[in-house]
Amino acid sequence: MKANFTRHLAELDEDQLRHELNELYGRFDNVRDYYKMELAGDTEVVVTKYKKKIHHCFFPGRGRGKRARSQSRALIKEFRQISIFPADVLELEIHRTQAMVDWIIKWYNESDAYFNSLQTAFEACCKATVAQQLEDRYQDQLRGIAQTYQGYRRRGGRSLEGIYLRFF
Repeated sequence: MKANFTRHLAELDEDQLRHELNELYGRFDNVRDYYKMELAGDTEVVVTKYKKKIHHCFFPGRGRGKRARSQSRALIKEFRQISIFPADVLELEIHRTQAMVDWIIKWYNESDAYFNSLQTAFEACCKATVAQQLEDRYQDQLRGIAQTYQGYRRRGGRSLEGIYLRFF
């Protein structure tokens, strides 16, 4: 598939390439978002757009946000494809983790599956923060997530503090 695409591009002249890019830009939101971040240099607008989408997964206008975890994970995967900076992906993952904690607290959800998903997401955020050397930027936010969950937990033994302390 990629070889066919490369051959197709090689056959096009400069004007045809411009036309092709304009068509892609007009047709696909992901292409527009990618070029917004690439050309503007400021990724905040697109990151904020995706944060709102993630928040809406967990807290829609009506209902309890069913399938919020899988939908929000799909949004992060979509964002990862257009992202220029790994720190922006991490910011969305941390936002998703905070939204999960807020959702648990709001709906008093104590299911094992949901907590395990939260633990996995939180650990991935901590690991990525250390790997990308962004402790100064995200450590306080991650501590806040762990403390928020610690203050809520209704079932004994469930905590994010141990994960947090392993990394920081």
